[in-house]
Amino acid sequence: MIRVVLICTCVSLGTFKLKKMDYKKDGFNPSMVKDKLFYLDPKSGEYQELDVRAYTGIVTGQIRI
Repeated sequence: MIRVVLICTCVSLGTFKLKKMDYKKDGFNPSMVKDKLFYLDPKSGEYQELDVRAYTGIVTGQIRI
């Protein structure tokens, strides 16, 4: 799963590194991330918006990505 974040102003530390640890901590859980998340649905071959139901399916292995 790839997370693409489009931001107007980058949140950075003093060294101008993005706050990757925050993104890593949030992962791809739609209840933790405010941005819209998408995943490639293997059945349709199209990107679908990741909701809680799809997230649960991915985590439990019912949906393979």
